[in-house]
Amino acid sequence: MGALWTSKELLDLVREAPDPFTKPVDLYRWLRQACLVYEPRPVQVRKLLQLVFESQWQKFEDKFHVPGSDTDADWSGVDAMTTWLDGAFKTSVVSVAWSNPNKTFSYLCHQKPNESMTDFLPRYKQLMNSIHDEDVTPNAVLNLMMCLQDHVAELFQLTYIDWFSYTFNQAAVRLEVLEKRGMLESKTKTLAIVKKLQSGEEEEEINAPSSNNPRPRRRRGRCYSCGWHGHWARECPASFSIQPNQRALEWNQRALEWTYID
Repeated sequence: MGALWTSKELLDLVREAPDPFTKPVDLYRWLRQACLVYEPRPVQVRKLLQLVFESQWQKFEDKFHVPGSDTDADWSGVDAMTTWLDGAFKTSVVSVAWSNPNKTFSYLCHQKPNESMTDFLPRYKQLMNSIHDEDVTPNAVLNLMMCLQDHVAELFQLTYIDWFSYTFNQAAVRLEVLEKRGMLESKTKTLAIVKKLQSGEEEEEINAPSSNNPRPRRRRGRCYSCGWHGHWARECPASFSIQPNQRALEWNQRALEWTYID
């Protein structure tokens, strides 16, 4: 490593490095700061990554090509280092976190069986913040649905037909309300909700108050596109037309197939 770091400085630096498999964006920030402070050459950056990844380095070495690291030369241009850090490296480190053989990050992001929303949501949000720079991402709610237990995601989407327009925080509040009402664990209650939705009845208790959107609820007619109540046809989230009876049958069938602990 030349005279860039003393042995103690190097050891301390590596010890401060975030876990690349659970905090990829934190690792990116750490390496960016280290590069701006010490201005290492490409070969030194590569060696630093090798020490951080330890025994896993050989599995992912090809994902982190540092331009010019095959020689002892400096970066090719004034902005070459930051361009690589903010572009190729940041993309690669997030990709590796999702695809590592142990599935550590992917496993941590998913709701475990019988895990409460109180335990799951804070952990999930912390993990998402370690991947994305911003708390709110374009696909925040969609990603959340993919990480919930299947029956929880199904019931949430059935109960809140405009779920795709929510922010993460709005979705999180509503999930907690459903859980407190016992509507994420009982098959009987779930089927009762399905019946009420299909008949156009509205359940005030399952709609969490939102300080950001205090508009009053109001009954609206049945959508002739999808067959559900609560929105006009022009607001229908369905990507294609489907008959009301067919949609009702589809939801009934899916609800009956859900697995619950009664």
